Amino acid sequence: MVCKHCEHQSPVRFDTFDSLSLSIPAATWGHPLTLDHCLHHFVSSESVRDVVCDNCTKNEAKGTLNGGKVEHQRTTFVKQLKLGKLPQCLCIHLQRLSWSSHGTPLKRHEHVQFNEFLMMDIYKYHLLGHKPGPHSPKLNEKAGPVLELQDGPAAPKSVLNHPGGPKPHIFMNGACSPAVLPTLPAPVPFPLPVVPDYRDFQ
Repeated sequence: MVCKHCEHQSPVRFDTFDSLSLSIPAATWGHPLTLDHCLHHFVSSESVRDVVCDNCTKNEAKGTLNGGKVEHQRTTFVKQLKLGKLPQCLCIHLQRLSWSSHGTPLKRHEHVQFNEFLMMDIYKYHLLGHKPGPHSPKLNEKAGPVLELQDGPAAPKSVLNHPGGPKPHIFMNGACSPAVLPTLPAPVPFPLPVVPDYRDFQ
């Protein structure tokens, strides 16, 4: 949470999780709903009013004469959720239950599309000023092929092996298509020694 008045950030709190319950945002006419839309809606920032800000209270106390006591300063904070570390297996649940203006429950039947690969790096929490380590791969290095980072299914293997075809695809979450992996040669049969049958000579 960040104070809108003094821009002071509260300490980050981490909670363990193995599933996400995502609400379905309002659909736009002519545009299909995707799982990325639900995730963006989940991590979108929201304003929380009438929150006591200790930093604003300290700044107000410094400006008073003789260090007199001041009331707790209440301001508006901006709250946002981020994913710190993803579990090995993440379950995603879509909340299809909604309520009408009359208080009756309704079930939403919108179709939510999703790709074969889900890029979660943009929803993760990153420390300010964090830089990749010296052993992290760089995309601008000239030694070796440059891999294009994008979301979506990879191109077929026959297209990737073509000299004029597109670059191989790899994904930010560490997953890749089998077409990116090197093709191993076919196994060569091991020659077995031929042992003559001497039973006919007895």
